[in-house]
This record gives sequence, C-alpha cells and structure tokens, in this order.
Amino acid sequence: MQPTTVVSDTVAESAEQLVSNQDGLKTNTTTEPEKTKKSHPNNPPKRGPTSLAKSCGTGFEEYYADPPMRPDEAQEERENIYSSDKPFPERIAAAITRFKGRRRLVGELLNYFSDYLAVGGLDTFQNAFQGSGVNQSSPDCAPASLAPSLDGHSQRWWSPDDPNWVVDFTGVAAGFISYSVPIIASSRDPQSISKCISVVANFLRYLLMHDVCNEYIDDIKGAMQLCKRAETELPMSISCRNHFPGLWNSLLDSISENEIEEEPAMPLSPPANLARELEIRSNFRLPAGFNPVTFLKIGLEMLGKNVDFDFSKLEIVRRPMYSLQVQSIEPGPTSRFQVFENGQTVTYPSLARITFKHCVIESDMDPGEYKRSLAVPSGHEVMLLDTRITNFLRKGMKVRAIVAELNNGVKFIKSIFGVHPEFYVFLPQNLMRSYRSHEPATKPPPSALDTGEQEKGDYEECK
Repeated sequence: MQPTTVVSDTVAESAEQLVSNQDGLKTNTTTEPEKTKKSHPNNPPKRGPTSLAKSCGTGFEEYYADPPMRPDEAQEERENIYSSDKPFPERIAAAITRFKGRRRLVGELLNYFSDYLAVGGLDTFQNAFQGSGVNQSSPDCAPASLAPSLDGHSQRWWSPDDPNWVVDFTGVAAGFISYSVPIIASSRDPQSISKCISVVANFLRYLLMHDVCNEYIDDIKGAMQLCKRAETELPMSISCRNHFPGLWNSLLDSISENEIEEEPAMPLSPPANLARELEIRSNFRLPAGFNPVTFLKIGLEMLGKNVDFDFSKLEIVRRPMYSLQVQSIEPGPTSRFQVFENGQTVTYPSLARITFKHCVIESDMDPGEYKRSLAVPSGHEVMLLDTRITNFLRKGMKVRAIVAELNNGVKFIKSIFGVHPEFYVFLPQNLMRSYRSHEPATKPPPSALDTGEQEKGDYEECK
C-alpha cells in the first residue's frame, strides 16, 4: 500500500506532472524546451579551443608568455601540423592561421600584421563580401580568410614555384620595419611604431617556439635580433629627421640664400636680425649674446677653412642630391664653444664633425635609366651638424639630402629627405602593393561593320 502524501496548493500543479513508471519510481514526463540564445549578426564567431582567452589580453603585452602546451597538442603539431615531411608553404600557412588564433589581433594590430605579410608576398587581407565564417570542427578554429594566399598564377603574391622568390625572414623584417613602418604608423607616435615591431617579433618568436620551419632557424633568429635593434634605431632616425635643419645649416642657408634665387648680392644682415631669423628657422632658442659671425668662425675652424673670408660674398656653386651613410661622428671640444666677448662669456651651441660616404638608397621613385647608370661618387663628404641632431645619429645610418657647396669649399645640408637606420632595405614587393592584374576584354572593339551604334541606341532608350 503506497503512503499518502499531503501537498499544498502551491505544489499541486507540479505534482500532477509526476507519474509512476513500472518500477514504482516517479519521473517528470514534461520536457521543457531548450533555451537557446539567438546569435546576433554583429557578434563575432566563436573562437577555437586553442585561442587566447579574453581575460589574457591581446598577447602583445610586455610580460606576456604563452601558456604551456598539453602533450597531445605538442604531438599534434610535431607529427601533423608542422611535420617536416610537409612542404614549407603548407607549414607557414598553418602557422599564420594558428598565430592569429593565439593572439587577439584586432584593429590596427591586424592591419600591421597583414601589411608585414604583404611585404613578404603573402595575401591575408579580407576581401569585400568574404565574411568571417569559422569551421567549428577544426582544432585550430580560425576564419578561412586568415590563411595566406599562395596562388601561383598571381604576379602580385609569392609563388613557391617562382625562381625569383626566396625565403628571407631577415630581409622581409628589415624591409617592412625600415620602409613600411614609418609610413603606415604615425611618425610622431612612438607607440604605433613599437606595436608594429612587436607584431613582427611575436610572430617570429612563435615560429621558433613551435618548430614551424627549423631549416630557417638561423634566419629567424637574425630577424629577431633586427627587431631588437629597430626598437632603438628606428625612433632615433625619426627624431633625427625631425630636428633638421639645425642651427649650423640654417645659418649657412640664410647667408647664401640670395645667391640661390639669382638675386643681386646683399651684405650680411646685422647680427641681431640674423639671430632672430635663425631662431625661427632652426626652432632653437639662442643663448644671450649670440653672435652669428662668431658662431660661423667656430664652424669654419672645425672644418679647417679660412675664417677671414668675406661672408657677404658667400654663394652656392652647386647643390646635388646625395645618398650618404655615416662613417664617423667627432664632437667638438666643449672649450671651443665658450667664447668671451663684449665683457661676458657666451656658450654657443655645440657642433660635431660628421664624415659621410656615398651609398645607394633605393625607394619607390624611379630615378630613370640615365641616373641609374651613373656610378656612386667616390670619396667622402665632411660636414658639420648640431649636437642635438648627432645625438640621434649612429654609425651606419643613411641620409638622403640635398648638399649645397659654397664657393669657399664648405658643404652643408640644405634639404633633408630622409634619415634611415643602417638596416634600411627597399623590397621590390613594395611596388606591387597597388598592382592590379589586367583582365582580358571580352567585348570586341568597334569596327567598320559594327561601330557601336546599337549600344548607343540602347543607352538612349534607358535614359
């Protein structure tokens, strides 16, 4: 005999839903529908199991370290994903996809990484109407658009079968950091430059940690050393460019500018007026008691030139465009710039003697067949620069500038066009950034029999 149970009115409704089965057990025969959350079209797709958790940041923080891998994950990468039996294009494509999954590449970080791969000939830019669908069954769940394009028929991107392409991690890193980074990142924002370099260094570190391509391990390590150098040399080259022209170059330019425009020669301006003009040109506050003539004589003595020259007759005899590389930097002694005159000691801005050698700095500007056939000038160029400029210069840095030569043999930098680190490289792939392949026309051209009058009539009817 079953025991009686007293129930309240509040649970009477739920008690009616309980029935007895054959064994005498009570079960709930009513099944509630599963609650499913409708995905919003703006919500990003779910990332895979190996992706970076949102609580871990982006993966590019200063002290971030990858979590240790499980034994089965390491075995899967070693024997399947990054197996040495697979060709290099397949391994690097898988590495790019999985790296994007293990880092939170969003916004500008994704653009920087795509630009870096584009310089190396890999296309990872998402095309319009491509979508961001994800294969949830894949162990490294990532958008299909993240895989690089290895289309051998495109002249714009890398083809493994093309003999004109070589695998060079150091060269691609140098070309991207030295040429592309100052363009795509704001030159006045050091954080943007640091982010670009960090993206490249993180990807190279990922290749080493996961043994993606051990045949290029020395090249990858060299590229990582270059990224470490770039963290200091690239901001220095940009700061050096921003400090030009400097006080010395502005002084010589101010004295000789009348002759540049082929105007009648004018006497040297009074020291007070010239000093004020130098402050405006060089963006430098001059010390009290500054005399431009005295400062000019100090510079001429450092160059070993005649200080008794009539400065009102200075004129520019030629001003070629030079590509120069720093050979040595010799700062002048401090005592040379302390001059006692007019009853007071004036400390003039210090100068440094720079020795350049001629070099070749390639860019996207085609110099033409004539200039390309000319040999690089031999010899060296010795000039003076302000110490506040040479503080950002290092031996090996390259300068592209117009060098003016005066009639007394003194040379100075009249216009600066670029200051580059020692590892500056211009890659031909930079010329292919805006390349579009030509598609054959399917429409026949007009002829004597078909002049296009029918199409013109159709157009008039549509109007």
